Amino acid sequence: MAKVAAFLSKLEVDRSVNLSKLTDRAKMLGMLGFEKIVWDDPSWMFTAGPLTILSAKRSGTPSIYFKHAPNIGAQDLIGDWATVAKTLFCLRAHRANQKLPNHQTFVAAISYISHCVGRERPLSRLMPEDLDSACRLISTHYKESTAYNLHKAINEFAAHCDANQLCNVRFEYKYSGLKRPANAGGLAQKRLDAPENLEKSTGDRIIDLEVFKLIGSLYQNVPSNHKYRMYILMLVLLACVGRRFSEIATLPLQDIGADSEGRRFLRYFLMKTSKGDNFHPVDKAWLPTDAVSIIEDVITELTDITQAARSTAQEMRIVGGPDLRWIEPYAVDHRFYIADLEALGFSFNVLRPAGWLTKNGLTFPDPDKLTVQGIRPAKPSRFTTKQGLISYCQSMFDPRLNDPVRIATSGQVYHQEDLFFVRYAGMSSGGVSVCVVAPVTHSMFTTFIRDHLELLTSEYGGGNVTPDFSSHDFRHTINTLLNDGGMSDYVQTKWFGRKYANDTKAYQHTSREKRALIYQEKIREGKIGGSVADNYIQLPVEYKEAYLKAKITGVHELGTGMCTRNLSQSPCPNHLECHAKCSDFSWEKDNVGKKASVVRAFEIEVAQYENAVTKSQSSRQGESHQWMAHSQKKIETLTAMLGDFQMDAEAIKAKALGAQP
Repeated sequence: MAKVAAFLSKLEVDRSVNLSKLTDRAKMLGMLGFEKIVWDDPSWMFTAGPLTILSAKRSGTPSIYFKHAPNIGAQDLIGDWATVAKTLFCLRAHRANQKLPNHQTFVAAISYISHCVGRERPLSRLMPEDLDSACRLISTHYKESTAYNLHKAINEFAAHCDANQLCNVRFEYKYSGLKRPANAGGLAQKRLDAPENLEKSTGDRIIDLEVFKLIGSLYQNVPSNHKYRMYILMLVLLACVGRRFSEIATLPLQDIGADSEGRRFLRYFLMKTSKGDNFHPVDKAWLPTDAVSIIEDVITELTDITQAARSTAQEMRIVGGPDLRWIEPYAVDHRFYIADLEALGFSFNVLRPAGWLTKNGLTFPDPDKLTVQGIRPAKPSRFTTKQGLISYCQSMFDPRLNDPVRIATSGQVYHQEDLFFVRYAGMSSGGVSVCVVAPVTHSMFTTFIRDHLELLTSEYGGGNVTPDFSSHDFRHTINTLLNDGGMSDYVQTKWFGRKYANDTKAYQHTSREKRALIYQEKIREGKIGGSVADNYIQLPVEYKEAYLKAKITGVHELGTGMCTRNLSQSPCPNHLECHAKCSDFSWEKDNVGKKASVVRAFEIEVAQYENAVTKSQSSRQGESHQWMAHSQKKIETLTAMLGDFQMDAEAIKAKALGAQP
């Protein structure tokens, strides 16, 4: 059962009274950003406060929807279910610091319960069987990871009902089918000689080769004037460069650069090492040699197809509003009919009875307008004026679109017209504006993958590949492939623009078994130092392979080196004493990323050894001799490591001791 604390300090026997008191408390909270919320509305928009903080620390005006999940109709929640969803959302948002997607998942879980209970039965008559039905239905509608989160939300909802006595029965509920996804943790052992260990790496974050083939096919076949061509080019860059979506979407307008050695690169904004929310370092994204020609063509095409949008973005900043240059040639009394709007790029829906122009009184009937057949229609055709279209364009303009998209740490300011990926903004009617442009957001890109990529695949891709990947999966995939190929963690970290090598580990989905096989191969190639490698070299040829298979069954990262002890069999007898000539400790001779850690460990150890020597010469020796013997072992190991890194241990020792008081 989920552990939650009651929101009410005094509970009543009447369950409806408890719900009413809970709702009253939620309405009294007065949280930042809730000032304009209308309680009975099915959706709430937040303009301030912590709920407006979105991914990458960018602010926005997000909304939460108190509706049934899309898979069960997306109808508004009603009655007790709307009340309890809004109430618990407010109380959860006040008590904890969850992001808005977490709250929306919680509301979606409540909507499944409401769907299974039915519209007639109140919350107080909820039964455990209803919770089970909702959980089972969720499992049929979602993948394992999403279903797991929704199941946990139902457990939490039941706990809130128990803690605040909202139902006639006490649940103490935990869904019996709650299953933690396999990719969320846990250990699984495989034989090292299993055939699958020699194959490519797989996992939820690894994109299948067929997807890369599909992207290549779409890049070659989708016409350059297609409305989704920009997203195809974005996919190509993600697949070739392995940057984050935010770093691709904000690529500054540029030509591909080259350094003194001819290596090609693109400049991009480093997101994870930004100085606050506005200032971002500009770094070089090095391009794979075989992909340079493709990326050059992509950059050239992007420069061409976004030229008009970038011109509009520049005009928006100059005038402080929408770009209205296109409407200047028309007379003030010019009439715009449906066909005229479609020719201009607007959706004809704006002239319909439910359209924006009609709702705002900016359309007029024309009884003299005849059809193409020369017939006077029963309902007169409607038109709008030049001023009506200007008002419509102004309604789509958001002053924040003129804000800087990025500010480099050098102080240089980048607006929309300075980026590759800008597009004319979409309209609620389904059309595309001709007067306002906006950057490509992650939500737009996700919608494209989810709703449109499969249709493009069938039309231009010559296959049927299900788009079950995200933009960030390319980064995981490329990182894993580079790791499988033997690239050091240090080079991976630098290539992907990370600050810490430990972060790189999270993107390496190489299995434990395959990692052990890679380490065995490095020992064969003489790239490993330590007792394990020394013993391998000294053994007769006929025993070498048997030794590796018996000794290297697992590899554990230790910071300065690696441990090859199989910890599943027994705990480590030399815990935290890896450098003290441990027979299971070894290191990669070519991993320059660990130089600094080894130097630091060596400096500390020689200083401790000198302290032990001083102690041994005093009248109170204590256990200084044992300390010296132990420290000497560590110094010998660290000296060998420095030697493999081609560093002068004596010079480092002199520097370390010279710094001592």
